[in-house]
Amino acid sequence: MFNSLSKSSLEFILTDTQCTTIEQLKNSFFLVHVLYLRNRYRVLNNELQQTASTAGRAISPEAIHRRLVHLKAMQNLLKDLTGEVSDRFGWQLFAVITMLFICTTIDGYWMYASLHYDGNLYKVESFLCGISPVLMFFVLFNTCQKCVDEGEITFYYLHNVLNRVLPQTTITLIENFSKQLDNEQINFSAANFFDIRLSSLTMIFGSITSYLVIYINFIPKTDTFNDYNKEHNLVTT
Repeated sequence: MFNSLSKSSLEFILTDTQCTTIEQLKNSFFLVHVLYLRNRYRVLNNELQQTASTAGRAISPEAIHRRLVHLKAMQNLLKDLTGEVSDRFGWQLFAVITMLFICTTIDGYWMYASLHYDGNLYKVESFLCGISPVLMFFVLFNTCQKCVDEGEITFYYLHNVLNRVLPQTTITLIENFSKQLDNEQINFSAANFFDIRLSSLTMIFGSITSYLVIYINFIPKTDTFNDYNKEHNLVTT
């Protein structure tokens, strides 16, 4: 079979493999940034949780106010960094998700074709190829979702601080902090086309299913894999 491949075909395969590898490395680099942001938001939430807790040593209202000012500044920096990461990797994420979309659609087509024809020669291979893009979809969207969840739960920990007896200036600071969290929610997007969160997977896999229904209607009803092998002089063992 390899003897039938032309030199240009081999060059195309090697180039495509290199491009795919580079894209995956970039995708991993993005996930490292997301995991770092999630860790920083977790530190912020732990600080708020300790501030809200009435157990242990007593904390003066002045110390609580200073800590909240510090945590509000920290949240501002994290929000800006999240936006920078989303903007920096936006088009790359759009390209990766488009690639995964196409790969999943093609793999789904061949999985159906391998089950549809009598030969079933490529059934196992088709299923194995379909696992990789689905897992990559889940890892990418689930990682972003957990980071967003960690950022959104800050709102809950902040309001727990109101359980303490606080001066009006601190209460006003908490109210402003709360409005900021509500109006400036964090998110990751693929070049502003759509948000990268688990709820978006429903739309993506729904689109893949729609395309598969269209493609399946164009599958030849009489051809088989054996016909394809004979046409292209491929010998199966």
